[in-house]
Parts: sequence; C-alpha cells; structure tokens
Amino acid sequence: MGQDDRPRSRSAAGRSTTTAPSGRLERTSVLGWIAVVVIATAAVLSIAPGTLGWSTEKGIAQAVALRTWLLWGFAGIAAVSLLAAVGIGSRGRRPVRTTAVAVVCVLAAGSHLLVLDARGLDAGAPVLASDERDGDITVLTANVRGERAGEEAVSAVVDRVISSGADVVALPEGQPVVGEVVAQLTARGESFQVFPAFGAGPNRGTALLVAESLGAYREVDGPVGGVRVEPVDGDGPPIAAVHPTSLPPDPTDDLGAWRSEGSQVQELFQTMTGGIVAGDMNATLDHEQLRETGTYVDAGSAVGIGGYGTFPSSLPGVLGTAIDHVLVDRGRFAVRAGAVVDVPGTDHRAVVVRVAPR
Repeated sequence: MGQDDRPRSRSAAGRSTTTAPSGRLERTSVLGWIAVVVIATAAVLSIAPGTLGWSTEKGIAQAVALRTWLLWGFAGIAAVSLLAAVGIGSRGRRPVRTTAVAVVCVLAAGSHLLVLDARGLDAGAPVLASDERDGDITVLTANVRGERAGEEAVSAVVDRVISSGADVVALPEGQPVVGEVVAQLTARGESFQVFPAFGAGPNRGTALLVAESLGAYREVDGPVGGVRVEPVDGDGPPIAAVHPTSLPPDPTDDLGAWRSEGSQVQELFQTMTGGIVAGDMNATLDHEQLRETGTYVDAGSAVGIGGYGTFPSSLPGVLGTAIDHVLVDRGRFAVRAGAVVDVPGTDHRAVVVRVAPR
C-alpha cells in the first residue's frame, strides 16, 4: 500500500491525519503481558525456591536470604500498581495488566507474610536460669565477630550465658576471644569444657562450651569451620557448633564453598542421632541445607522466634535475616522456650533456646 492509500481521518479543522498503526498497540500489549509473566515467575520463585530446587543457585540464593525484604518489596509494588490501575480506570481505560500485577504482588506479599508469621516474628521473652527445670538443656549461640570482638562483646556474651543458665554455648568466630570468655565465666563460678575449632582464619574458628554438669565430652570429627563432640559415657546428647562460610553477596560469585560447607552441616542431621546443632549457619530456613533436616527441627520456629532477624543487628529484627539457628532432634527433645537477644559489640543477635528431654 502506498503512502496515498493509508486510511485518513478528519480533524476538527478539516485537516487530514494518519491513523496510528494498530501494530504498535499490539506490541505494547504483548510487552505488558510479558512483564506480568516475569513478575509472576519471580513471585513464585521467591515464595518456594526450595520446592523447585533452586535455593542454592546464583542470584536466587541471595534473594532467598531476604524474605522480609521480598515481603515489603512485593507489598510496595502492589500498592503502586493499585494506584496506577485506579488512575488508568479514571481515564476510561481498562487496567487489565496493571491490575494483574497488583494481584500477583498482593498474593506474593501475603505468602511471604504467612511463612514468616508461621516461623515467628517476635524476639521472644527472656530465657532465665531461674526458670530451668531438672533435665532441661539451655543452648546459646552467638557470633562474636572474631578478632573484631572487643571487651563489650565478651562481657555481653558472659552476661547472657549466666542470665540464661546456658549449658551449651556455640561461639562462631569465637577463636580469638574464647579464652577471655572462659576466664570471665570461671571467675563468676561457672565451669565449662572448652572445644575450640581452628579455622582458616581468626574469623572462621568456632568455639563450643559444654557445661561440666552435662558430663564429660570428647571431640570427634566435625564439619569445616565447626566442632562436634560426643559424651564420653554415652548418656548426653551429641552436640555440634557450626559456622560454614558465608553466602557471597555478589550473585555472580562462585557458591561452591558455601554449598559444600552447608552440605556438611546438613549431613549432621542425617548422621548425628538425638543431638543439638547450633551456630551461625549462613543460611535461612529457605535454603536447601536447612530444608532437608531429617528429624531435626528449628527450635526458634518451634517457639515463635524463627523469623526474627539475627543479622545484621543494626537493623530491626523484622528487617534482618535469620541465619543463626539452633536445631534439635525432635525425637529426643521438646522445645520449651526461646529468645533472640542483642549482644552489644557484635553484628549478630544471639539465639537462646531451652529444650527438655522427651
């Protein structure tokens, strides 16, 4: 069709104008629906990445660690989309795609909220030594920042060990300060067996303290960056303090070490019957290494604190990431109480849980 053959319409002034090509509108419509599909796919992946087996893949692993931020992000997109839909509708147009985006994001935000609420978004009531019953075991895990830990952090950890009556203390990055922690505990009348694990650097070494009241323990082979002990007489529970390498924040970085060391922690849940595993696991409950845990359960989630962020401590707990955990074998223990507590001088919050034998 030549230029003179194109359809024309008359303007109010009687001038001839060319009608806008319908193809452009069709392309815009297709691109709009592609955007809807992309957002919907991202929403599904963010809600259940572990179910799809993608929680340890580049980019997705980093996003999975930020479930609270995903909640607020989808909620924000939903709000903006709803406002845009109202504006489009007020001009006499049908905001089909914008409404679809709003609905998808509302459902995604709601799903994230349900997951976090099921785990618990509260820091919990203080776990006190005075509330401990015969047979109870109180576990505390606190990342103390390695060689960056100062006197404030050491004193804070000691105070929380004593106030909670902790029997098991996991200190990821505790290698440089474990001696001072033990010295202060001893000076205050507490007796612990000390099991330090020396990592590749001062911030990788993990220390495990086990109260003398639990009986004699001995160290056995454990995961990289952690320490594992078993009772000498066979009566007490096996215990592991762990600290696999951190998840690289850059989604283009290699995740091999993070996956490998996380798998070593996961193996404990399959091979260490009736035990306790505590530490900075550098993974959330949505990552693969903490999804397949056999008979082990996240003690924090059992008492409503599992969704409260432990890192970084500079952010409110409802905006942080829960990467510090205590898991126990549900066949041997029932979780009685738990709390996420601040530890001045560190960039992590501590997790304290109390379990009772079944």
